[in-house]
Amino acid sequence: MTAMGTLHHVSMVVPDLGAAMAEMTRLFGLQRTEPQERPDGNRKLLVSFSISQPP
Repeated sequence: MTAMGTLHHVSMVVPDLGAAMAEMTRLFGLQRTEPQERPDGNRKLLVSFSISQPP
């Protein structure tokens, strides 16, 4: 719980999405979508979304 209440949406910028996904699964048991490319102006972002409930 935070001063804003319970957080269910959190974004992180990481240098290696695959490694970050593996670590979050190991630490918190999170299940995630496969990485997806999303346009962002002149670049593309690689994103993944959790599909499990918050720990």
